[in-house]
Amino acid sequence: YLYVFFFQAEDGIRDAQESRGLGDVYKRQRIYMDGCFDLMHSGHFNAIRQARGLGDQLVVGVISSKEIARSKGPPIMELWERVEIARACKWVDEVIENVEYNPTLEIIEKVNCDYVAHGDDLALDADGNDSYHICRRAGKLRTFKRTEGISTTDIVGRLLLMTKNHHRKGQENSGMRKISEDGNLTSTNICLLYTSDAADDLLCVDLGGRRIIKKKK
Repeated sequence: YLYVFFFQAEDGIRDAQESRGLGDVYKRQRIYMDGCFDLMHSGHFNAIRQARGLGDQLVVGVISSKEIARSKGPPIMELWERVEIARACKWVDEVIENVEYNPTLEIIEKVNCDYVAHGDDLALDADGNDSYHICRRAGKLRTFKRTEGISTTDIVGRLLLMTKNHHRKGQENSGMRKISEDGNLTSTNICLLYTSDAADDLLCVDLGGRRIIKKKK
């Protein structure tokens, strides 16, 4: 009976390999996915889950704080915090720290991955270019559905609006302000702005998701 079971199992594996068009030898596909993973939320976890489903193993690259600051604005969490949260996720097999914002073919080769995974939205770098254009042109990009309605920027906005008086109608919090054109940011591209009267800096979040620090005048 053991021999029969072994041969049946072996035939099942061979059938699965042939169904993938891989012949007699099946190479486990490794997927690379990078991200900031700042204030991890359901959108991040759903993205990781979908990326893991594109292959057999998932390698996650956590972008360095310096790269995030250059492309999107300073991250809220420290690198080690973002790394530990990513490492704790059950769909993640390996974690690489301090990666660049734009993935390259060199990093894919270095971590021995076959493809790069990203959501079906367009990710732009600090220069306004597609962050995944190299992998896309090389046919190494695999996409999944982006989770709508949740983002780190949205969470930051909710937190900044949670003041003592936020629930009282007709009362404007003195910490909530607008930036005029004198600050090079207009009301058309500002999502929210928060500061206290004692603060030296203004923290503003624009509709592009960038957290921008501006000095008070």
